[in-house]
Amino acid sequence: MEFKLPPAEAGTHAYTGWLAQAVDYPHVDWKGLGRLKILTCPGPALWLDRIQQYSQADSAVSLARRLSGQLGVGELVLRWTHGLTIAFNGEQVWSERYGVVRGRTWTMAPRVGSR
Repeated sequence: MEFKLPPAEAGTHAYTGWLAQAVDYPHVDWKGLGRLKILTCPGPALWLDRIQQYSQADSAVSLARRLSGQLGVGELVLRWTHGLTIAFNGEQVWSERYGVVRGRTWTMAPRVGSR
């Protein structure tokens, strides 16, 4: 899990650098563990929400969530009705209050090759 956020005034260069670093982690073969999914806190889309004032339904925010999820980067977010929540592709996989949700049907194994 990575707890880090580019400063608000850093611009897209710092944001994309931070996201690229997070995307690198799922491609590492961690000794004794293999390849792992990575969680960022706050998530990649939160920076866009905060800096550029996008709504939750905005395509740029949705794209950030979907693309980072496809690359093995999820989000640890606080949702007031669910508590701490793990989300991939913008969808809740696990939450503090409701446990495993979409995680029952999703594999956490890394995807390799053609999509």
